[in-house]
Amino acid sequence: MNESNQKDLLDLISSLKLNQKKKGNLVLSIPEGTQTYWKTEMKKYSFVEWIETFDQVCIRYEQPRIISANVPDKGNINQSIPIKIKFEVLNGCGGFGTLSEVNSGNTKTIEIKAKYEGCYCNQSIENIETTYNFIPSKAGTHIIKLLQPTGDFLTYSINIQ
Repeated sequence: MNESNQKDLLDLISSLKLNQKKKGNLVLSIPEGTQTYWKTEMKKYSFVEWIETFDQVCIRYEQPRIISANVPDKGNINQSIPIKIKFEVLNGCGGFGTLSEVNSGNTKTIEIKAKYEGCYCNQSIENIETTYNFIPSKAGTHIIKLLQPTGDFLTYSINIQ
C-alpha cells in the first residue's frame, strides 16, 4: 500500500464515520509480507473489532467423541495388540491429531485429539479411525479407558496371558 492509498484509506474511514461503530466489513488488499504491520495499524482504530488475513494458519485441536474401539478379549504378553479406535470429527477439516496415554497399574487411559486444519471447512460430520498398538508387559486383566469430551470414559477389558 503506497502513500496515496494510505491517504485514501484514512479519508474513507473519516468519510464513513467508522468510529461511530457502524457495522460492516472492510476488505483491504495489502502487499504480501505486510500482514503483521497492517494488523497492528488497524487495531489502533476503536471501530476495528476483528482482523483476518489469509496468512493465518487455522489449526486447532479438540477432544472428539469416541464412537468405539475394537478391543479383543485376550492377548499375549509383549505382543502388539492393534486396537482400532473410531472417533467423530465435526467438519471436513478434521482428522487425527494426537494420541496420549497415562498408565496406572493395569489401567491405561487414552486421550485422542482431533486436528482441524483449515480456515474454511465443509460442514460434514465424519468418522475417523486410528490404530493404537497396545503392548502389555505383564499378565492379568488390563483395562483400556478412552476419554470422552464429557469427562466420561468408554471402558474395555482385555485378559493378557
